[in-house]
Amino acid sequence: MFDVEKTLLLARTILKLGYAKEAKSLYENLLSIQPNHNLAKQELKQLKCII
Repeated sequence: MFDVEKTLLLARTILKLGYAKEAKSLYENLLSIQPNHNLAKQELKQLKCII
């Protein structure tokens, strides 16, 4: 089972550790399953600005 909130926390943690590409992939996977997740959309948009 896919846990949206755990994936969001994992993406944030991975990004803080410096793995931007991996975090981007997690955000995109999350949004493919739940396309209207506002926090994931906002954080992915911010991530795209820095990479």
